[in-house]
Amino acid sequence: MLSRIFPDTRPITCHRLRGAGYARMQTAIATIAILILLCLQSFAQQLVINEVLREPTQPTDSSWVELYNGGTEGAEVSSYALRVNTHDLIPLGDVSLQPSGFLIIPIPRTTDEIISSVSLVQLQDDQIIDEVNLVIDPFPGESVGRVPDGFGEFIIMPAGKVTPARPNASPGPWVKHANSTAFSPRDSSPNACVVHRDSVWVFAGYRYVDGDWFSRSDVYKSADAKVWEVVNPNPPYDPYSAFVNFKDTIRAFGTNSYYSIDGIEWTPFETSLSLTEGMRATVFDGAIWILRSNNIYRSTDAVNWEIVNDNVPWGSRDWPAFLSFKNKLWMIGGGIGYGEDNLINFNDVWSSEDGVNWTQVTSDAKFPPRYWFNALAFDGKLWILGGWQVPEPDDDQYGNRNDVWVSSDGENWVEMFTHTPWGQRHAMFAFEFRNRLWISAGYGHLGLSRIYNDVWSLDGNTWFAKPGADLTQLIGWSSNPDGDGSAPESFDLAGQLFFLGLGSSVISDTLTIKGTGSSLIVASGERIEVTETGLLRSEVYLNEGVELKLKN
Repeated sequence: MLSRIFPDTRPITCHRLRGAGYARMQTAIATIAILILLCLQSFAQQLVINEVLREPTQPTDSSWVELYNGGTEGAEVSSYALRVNTHDLIPLGDVSLQPSGFLIIPIPRTTDEIISSVSLVQLQDDQIIDEVNLVIDPFPGESVGRVPDGFGEFIIMPAGKVTPARPNASPGPWVKHANSTAFSPRDSSPNACVVHRDSVWVFAGYRYVDGDWFSRSDVYKSADAKVWEVVNPNPPYDPYSAFVNFKDTIRAFGTNSYYSIDGIEWTPFETSLSLTEGMRATVFDGAIWILRSNNIYRSTDAVNWEIVNDNVPWGSRDWPAFLSFKNKLWMIGGGIGYGEDNLINFNDVWSSEDGVNWTQVTSDAKFPPRYWFNALAFDGKLWILGGWQVPEPDDDQYGNRNDVWVSSDGENWVEMFTHTPWGQRHAMFAFEFRNRLWISAGYGHLGLSRIYNDVWSLDGNTWFAKPGADLTQLIGWSSNPDGDGSAPESFDLAGQLFFLGLGSSVISDTLTIKGTGSSLIVASGERIEVTETGLLRSEVYLNEGVELKLKN
């Protein structure tokens, strides 16, 4: 199990201005002086909502709101009040909150009403200074907090990392943004999700509705991958269509094919290709490519299709990955014989520059065979996440997985995470959006308790230790697992993952990784030793079977 060992070393942070708007530039000296004064006051007193515990685990405990002063001078809290939902203001008392100070305000619970929003109000003019809407639905015992303190985005803090009146803990490599969304819990095969016009869209899924399980189509959209809105509750395409964003148009290919610009209006169109559900589609080299059974098709306009290969070398395959990466098409894994006694999963990898001639990159990749998994290109690498494999008799996860594998060439794979904090599942949504890898939804067996509509993300900028290199030096790390890549610019930048998984390592000098959300990850079965002369300052996450030896 991935575990947190060390608290992070927090960097110096730059706080944002709040409250004052910027008028058109004036030439009058007095006006400039006033603007400068407003800016200085804003920096001096920057009182914000920093963390909220909506529902404690014990009914006798109270909910609370944590305030934080990110400014450079003390803030008189008596000038402010809290409003929970739409109720009367809650006074904060006569307290001066010092810079970088925290204040906990208990929230009385007079009813069973769920806290949905909290506002910080300035009493003098009833102006809202800060607010948080709890649409991301934290579980009992979880809080919603800013990372970094004072100005970071709100994320869900697990019960073990709730920190009243203390700096908010780093959430680790995987950040949970929502336990539930506006779209219902579901799984999706194929990956019924695309990024279109700077928003994320989901289109279908297998789910439980009105006492029965079935697949249905609907359209949801999000500008930030966290808060979702329904766009079309009943679109006409088949839920097992293959979806792509091609030439600024969403295309759904199935027994009947449709296109849409806005997700609301869907227009049917005829193709020269007879299509069926369950295909795999991707965009590559200015065209749409479809893998169906053992055939590969290509189209530059989504209407007229040519058969590129009618006898792929791996044969017919169910639910493989089919994607583009580094100017090639890739086919990975999948299975045959689902629902039969001779069901087989695969972990082979194939690539092609033209869809005609295919090279078997590996017949037996390091990752276990699977299908209903997610594969995508992210941060200059191939990623495989989760999925399902034929379960062993004693497998309490029924074949479902939550491991993560990475490769820069499709042949050499490293296990980035043996187990992630998101539960074992198959048929998720997985996508790249705003320099992060995101996952949502999926099914982990055992009915309603294991079908999801949560949202998680992982920052990019992944670095791999070179075998035998000095880990305290930037040149000891590479952007590719094979060591043939660029080195990081700094250990201090935010959202970096430093992966140690290519052999035992010794830290005999000072290694400090202090960027917000950055951490050192140690692979399963590895050994890391910090000697008497060594010093390690970092969030450290250990996969299963890791030996961490500290001599100092």
